Amino acid sequence: SHGMRRFRGSVAQAADPGRGYREKKRQVELVGSVDAKRALAEESVKRGFFAEAIELYQSAMQGPLGENDPTLLKGLARAKMLSGDGAQAESLFLKLRQVDAAAFDADAELDYARALALQSKNDEAVAQFEKVVSRYPGEEARARFGLLLESIGQQARAQALFQEIIKSVKGAPSYYRSRQREWLSIAKSHLK
Repeated sequence: SHGMRRFRGSVAQAADPGRGYREKKRQVELVGSVDAKRALAEESVKRGFFAEAIELYQSAMQGPLGENDPTLLKGLARAKMLSGDGAQAESLFLKLRQVDAAAFDADAELDYARALALQSKNDEAVAQFEKVVSRYPGEEARARFGLLLESIGQQARAQALFQEIIKSVKGAPSYYRSRQREWLSIAKSHLK
């Protein structure tokens, strides 16, 4: 059954946490396809290997679709943002929006706001966060927006957002509370 396969995968992951990464790396060495590079790049991002992910995405973009593949563009932009290169991430997100507006989803919009904040483009970042907060599923966008507002001295707005997170999670089902635990913790620790 599906549940049993998922359980078996969880047990295997717990017993050997690096297995998925090694398998994806082996696929890149054996096959070297765009899909194999993309899969390894995504795994590298999850593990915090941002330089490796950037290199893999750039290598995958040498293929026939090249720099206009929305999945690769989005992945590269995210890896650049997570590595701290806000300017490159911003330009890649803008290109993504131009190439495929549908691919510029709530996750991409949040990462774009974070890229703007990395560059201290605070007014633009605030405007972008205001757009994405109401549409973003979960509490991450609200928490990150609150942290930005706090860092630029807008304490009252930040406190209001942290209170919204606590209120939203408080009455939610257990699965939602479990998934939002990190953002709830941030809200509680920053609430004064």
